Amino acid sequence: MNVDLKTGMDVGDMHPDFALQDLDGKTVRLSDYRGKNVLIFMWGSW
Repeated sequence: MNVDLKTGMDVGDMHPDFALQDLDGKTVRLSDYRGKNVLIFMWGSW
């Protein structure tokens, strides 16, 4: 078991599902891409 102390998730765990709006206003869910490679890049301007 290799637990990440920041997230509390084990390596290999599935990320919890979430929904966001794309640039066209369409709602997209992480689960829409199940079985595909996904790169999640989050940033802030502050």
